[in-house]
Amino acid sequence: MEDEPKKKTINNISFTSDNFMFSFGTEDGFYIYNIKPFELVSHLKLEGGILFTEILDHSNLIIFVGDGTSQKYPNNKVFFWDESNQKFISEIRLNQQITNIKINSEYIFVITINQVFVFYIKTLENKEKYETYSHNENGVFTLCKNRRKTLFAFPEKELGYVKIIQFENEIVERKEIKILTHVSKIACLSLSYDGKYISTASDAGTIIRIFKIDTEEMTHEFRRGTEKAKIFSLEFSPTNEFFSCTSDRGTIHIFNMIKDKKEDTSGRKKDDSIFSGLKRLMRIPKKILITPRSFACFRNGDYKCFSVFGPNEELYVVSCDGNGKFYEVSFDKKNGGETTNAQVYILRENNEEENEKKEDNKENEENVSPGK
Repeated sequence: MEDEPKKKTINNISFTSDNFMFSFGTEDGFYIYNIKPFELVSHLKLEGGILFTEILDHSNLIIFVGDGTSQKYPNNKVFFWDESNQKFISEIRLNQQITNIKINSEYIFVITINQVFVFYIKTLENKEKYETYSHNENGVFTLCKNRRKTLFAFPEKELGYVKIIQFENEIVERKEIKILTHVSKIACLSLSYDGKYISTASDAGTIIRIFKIDTEEMTHEFRRGTEKAKIFSLEFSPTNEFFSCTSDRGTIHIFNMIKDKKEDTSGRKKDDSIFSGLKRLMRIPKKILITPRSFACFRNGDYKCFSVFGPNEELYVVSCDGNGKFYEVSFDKKNGGETTNAQVYILRENNEEENEKKEDNKENEENVSPGK
């Protein structure tokens, strides 16, 4: 009896800023899927694993980083792929391992274990470099999805702090603020589409905090659970009414940011609040917030998932387990509760070969040129 073919590991999921498409790398290349209608757009086979992928919205440009298993695609280079012409067009090389990448119409952000590099997309010139804490091996970083803003955030050198930066006039002017969000290592971040809020989770994975950026005050505190968990994604809905969280616990939590914005009714005195140990450092509003559990949830039992919201507040979930799955989840926006209403698609099915585009190694190698 022949052994079943080995399933190729799906690495980190990346959505376009409008959440219309997503991409991911595997041991033999990368895949691109369209969400509405759901279909495989491209599968580029490469001789080596791909760890990170990013698609520039409404363009033919894809950037990716190898997983280090192949000399052709090491983990210290960002490769630029022209999907229309099926060729490499450039690359950025660093002297250290890359732990994350992001892109918008103006800049490319390259994250390493202890630094954030900003490159101008037109020239690939390195414009800025920031220090993060020294062990950002998970590449914690977030970029606002609003194409009219260049707003991003990452963990500061000081434990528990987040630095938020907004570029204006091609980095000639910029705004920077620093917020204390946790007393332990930050594990995940996200910015709302309008750039007004930032969400944070620590490596404990039990509490999620949301801060209003202009006032630096915490507006919400949500409890994911009581047991430690690894948080993979945090995401605001387009209207900031809902908020989602995925973790290694197999449940996708949905919180209601409007309904759960309440005062603490526990009867505690102000000086006796749950934040008393941090009140001198963290800006806490006068109305102490309760820590509600999720408004709605969807249980798929998968270990590693990433979620975003669609244009009508529906939830899209991509699972990295096995061959991978895509879920379009509907939930009761009025009453919440657990939902099982999901349309499920299996990723990387047998018919993918009809859509994939194979790499011509010789031609592509000739088209690789270093970033200038």
